[in-house]
Amino acid sequence: MSAPHCRRIAETAGLPVGGKVEGLRRLLELGLPSAPAFAVIGARGPVDDVIFEQVLHHYAELGAGAVAVRSSALGEDSEEASFAGQYDTILNVSGADALRAAIDACLASADNERARAYRAARTEGASAEGSVEVRDDGDVHMTVVVQRMVDAQAAGVLFTADPVSGRRDWLVIDAVRGLGDALVSGEVTPDHAVLDPSSRVVAYERAGESAILPDDTLRALAEHARTAAARMGVPLDLEWAIDQAGQVVFLQARPITHLAADPRALDVIQAPSDYYTKCNIGEMMPGAITPLSRSLTARGIEVGMQRMNVQCGALPAESEEFLYVAVFGGHMFLNLTAVLRMSGLVAGSTPEQACLAICGQRVPDAESALPPPASALVQYRNLLRYARFILRAGKRVPTLRRCVDDLAQLAKELPRERSAMAMWTRIDAALPAWFDAFEHHLACSAPAGAMAPIMLRVTAEHDPPDAHDIARVAELLSGARDVESADIAAGIDRIVAALSEQRGAAEQVLAEELDAALAWLRSPAAGHAGALFRAYLERHGHRAVRELELHQRDWSDDPLPLVRSIRSTLRARTDGGAGAASPSRGARDSADATGTSHGARGRAQLGAPPAPGRSRGLRMLVARAHDAVRLRETTKSLLVKSGQHLKHAYRILGAALSREGLLPDEDAVFFLTHQELRRCLDGDRTLQALAVARRKTYAYQMDLVFEEIFVGRGEPVRPVFDAGDGVVLGKPVSVGVARGRARVVRTLEEASAVEAGEILIAPITDVGWTPYFGLLGGLATDVGSAVSHGAVVAREYGVPCIVGTQVGTRMFRTGDRVELDGSTGRLRLLGADE
Repeated sequence: MSAPHCRRIAETAGLPVGGKVEGLRRLLELGLPSAPAFAVIGARGPVDDVIFEQVLHHYAELGAGAVAVRSSALGEDSEEASFAGQYDTILNVSGADALRAAIDACLASADNERARAYRAARTEGASAEGSVEVRDDGDVHMTVVVQRMVDAQAAGVLFTADPVSGRRDWLVIDAVRGLGDALVSGEVTPDHAVLDPSSRVVAYERAGESAILPDDTLRALAEHARTAAARMGVPLDLEWAIDQAGQVVFLQARPITHLAADPRALDVIQAPSDYYTKCNIGEMMPGAITPLSRSLTARGIEVGMQRMNVQCGALPAESEEFLYVAVFGGHMFLNLTAVLRMSGLVAGSTPEQACLAICGQRVPDAESALPPPASALVQYRNLLRYARFILRAGKRVPTLRRCVDDLAQLAKELPRERSAMAMWTRIDAALPAWFDAFEHHLACSAPAGAMAPIMLRVTAEHDPPDAHDIARVAELLSGARDVESADIAAGIDRIVAALSEQRGAAEQVLAEELDAALAWLRSPAAGHAGALFRAYLERHGHRAVRELELHQRDWSDDPLPLVRSIRSTLRARTDGGAGAASPSRGARDSADATGTSHGARGRAQLGAPPAPGRSRGLRMLVARAHDAVRLRETTKSLLVKSGQHLKHAYRILGAALSREGLLPDEDAVFFLTHQELRRCLDGDRTLQALAVARRKTYAYQMDLVFEEIFVGRGEPVRPVFDAGDGVVLGKPVSVGVARGRARVVRTLEEASAVEAGEILIAPITDVGWTPYFGLLGGLATDVGSAVSHGAVVAREYGVPCIVGTQVGTRMFRTGDRVELDGSTGRLRLLGADE
């Protein structure tokens, strides 16, 4: 390195100056407003008189007034590591002696305790992730920035992407009055603003009685920031100030470190004026879907719906586009407007009936926004096609079984392939069977869907039908016998009954840990109950909660959810006495525990014959409806069975990709689409990091909550929790869920007692707490913001974190078992059985 010297920031291109200097130089290059500054380059230890003469010359150019002195080390403020607050920054420095002392302090901070701890943790983490290491060789190249101090009326931090969720379409601004040092140190809670791509303020949370920044200032900040991010080509973390004249001044610019994958990157939307709903499809697949399921399950539903509409005359031809299924934030929705259009093309169907069948309620605005219906000739022609489609549905079952067999053969033969490329090619060739399975199942579900509005028309006492009419139809439909899905609940009840009859068996299952209870059920000692358990897995082992999510392990792979259900039902019998042992009660408990739901009335009526006194015509209609329900549930089981084989095939492929060094582990296969996996095989190395980033984002997506019905692109709503009964709410700043022992501390000295895995609850955390971050399972603070040094470091360490709980340190005590949800902002006391 050349001898120590000083340079104006604009003259530092190509020099080893660190992230802060490089960010300021780029801001000047882009013409954005920033405070004048110079850099002291290449100094080690206290500056000597020769270099200090240069410092004084440049200081005079700045006006020799108050300045900010900041550290800028190589490797700092990169996309891999921010070193947020690890090195010193000294504000309001005036005069030659104070300036020299401040520069020397910044140079000395290269080797302070917190910076060493941070470098060591980043080196270990980078090695584990296979990314660029942050060296800790004791030879940190430090540059010092001297910048004219801004007399700020307000200051803060701006992210051109949401640092918590990873959303690239949101811009986040946190602001405080006066200087911004209290904000980044975590000492105050700021005003928090979120702006959309048009710089419209979509959320503004005030910390005080009045807003710090007016809308025009927010827009000015946003426009400058987006210009800088677009020109630099990366999402940026910018520090800014508003001077006394109201002018925006940027103080620092750096890439956002460890930014999560964009949760909206794989969104699918048809039209901003269309209505969307999570009804029906959200019940089938609650929560988020992985990218692989987006390309296969969401596409499978879409293919099935398109083919049905083509065969019924409501769609001219199958399309590669998504017409009926939408995806927002990883969650699937039905395009209600597109589905309702079919009602105008087929005689006998109305938008009102379709809304009642799908949503359980009228949606007048969606109904009235539809185009005029087709001519009577077209409607009746399509009615004949639809009737033929319905009547032939049952003939599809053998073809669906062949689809299952084809995919079973794929999973069986795939391990024989010698390379991941050969495996992907075999899977790709088998995917038509997967899409055909969706077509046949949806076709076989159509009769049950058609019977509901017919029965509603026949039995309704009101026009339009009310909730009571709809409930009565649900009760009529629920009385079918020999329904495949009903045995999911009844089978659990049979196992529980056998355990109750075997001496000591119930106690054995209840007393053991889950793994031990499962091992016992699989052992000869379990006797008849064990045989029933094995038979249950043979029949229903391909099922699970969220069973069409390819990442979800089925009960054959992971029977522990079934063991929990068995224990729950056993406890109900033990606690409730003989009355709790009735089959309907047992079925109800087990259905709830396993996540299979048929409605309260349906469970109470399982196996019940049609009530006497109904007309002969209605009894015949009910019988036909029950046939349709049986057909739907049989084919749903077959569809899920085909999915089980496809899941296993992709896990085999994931293991091969991991062995060949193309993915970090076999689980990562679910976080790339089927098409991206081919690109991965073709040598696209960026997809490894993308899969890991998406896996982190998936946890955030799973906690998103959406309205049931909405117009245009769906936006999540924040869940409403009751802040009581051991629950406090804060602002989520680092996603993830942590459970463990609480460690409540009020000073940095008390933090020395923290143990690995504990959840730290503190008033604030500044950079001095950095050495403890590697131990933490989670972090909650009474005050703070998403841009404080503590929040930034928590995100880099992957520690779930919430801030601004206000009362966390008073609500909890060291030793409490707590759960911290860094996606929803909730910190709660765990119960004894959790």
